[in-house]
Amino acid sequence: MRWPITGFALVVAASLGCSGKPADQPNQGGPEPPKRAKARVRPVELTEEDRKVALPREYPAVLRAGMSDEQLAGDLELQAWAFEFSGGPLRCWVEFEESGQQTMPAREPARNAWDCDAGEGRVIFSVGRGASERMRRIMQELGKDAHPESVTFNLRFRSPAEGRSGSFGSSHGNSPLWFGWPGRDRTFTTVARTIGDANAGKAFLMLRVEYVEPASDRKDAPRKVVLALKGSLGAAKTE
Repeated sequence: MRWPITGFALVVAASLGCSGKPADQPNQGGPEPPKRAKARVRPVELTEEDRKVALPREYPAVLRAGMSDEQLAGDLELQAWAFEFSGGPLRCWVEFEESGQQTMPAREPARNAWDCDAGEGRVIFSVGRGASERMRRIMQELGKDAHPESVTFNLRFRSPAEGRSGSFGSSHGNSPLWFGWPGRDRTFTTVARTIGDANAGKAFLMLRVEYVEPASDRKDAPRKVVLALKGSLGAAKTE
C-alpha cells in the first residue's frame, strides 16, 4: 500500500551408403504468451523517498524551519504506509467507522475509486494535518494564515517499470477522526495485510487503523474511529 534460459542442441548423424532417418522437426509454433504477474498486494517498509511522497505538499524553508521530512511528519501528526502491488491495475478507496461522533463520510471517494493504472508498482497512503499550529504562528507573523484543522488523505503511486505515476486525495476540515481529540501521543491498533493471488475485481482489506479515545468522560462508551484502506486488482469492482 507494495523482473531461466534454456538451450537445446540438435545432433545430426549420417553414415556413408546408408540412408538416415530424418531428424525430428522442432516445434514451429509461435512464442508462448508472457505470464501475467501474480495479483497481490503486500505492505513494505517506508523509504526516505516514500516519506517525501507521504507529505501533503511541498513546504517552503520558512515553514520547515530546518526540520527533516520525518520531523515534519511528526509536526503534522502524519501517519503513512507503503505497499507494493502486481497484477494491477489497483483500485483503492477508504472507508470510515465512528462511534460517539460523526466527522467523516462512510467512504472516500464517495463513488468509484482512486485508480492506480499500472500492472505493478508502489503505493504510499497517508493521513495527517495539512498544517501545524507552529506553521500557523509563522504564517500569522507574515500576515497570512494556515489551517491545522484541515486533515488530508493522500494516496500516491508510482511504477518505474512502466513510467507511470499518479496522486489522489481529499481534505476535510474541523479536525475529523481523532485529530480533534486532546493529546498527541496516540497508540493505534494497526493491521496491514498481504493479499496473495487476489481474485480479479474482488474487494480486499489492505490496512485497518483503529483508535479509541484513551481519556474520555464517558467511560462506558468512549469515542472510537476505524479507518480502512481497501482495494481491488484487475477488473473494476462493481459498485
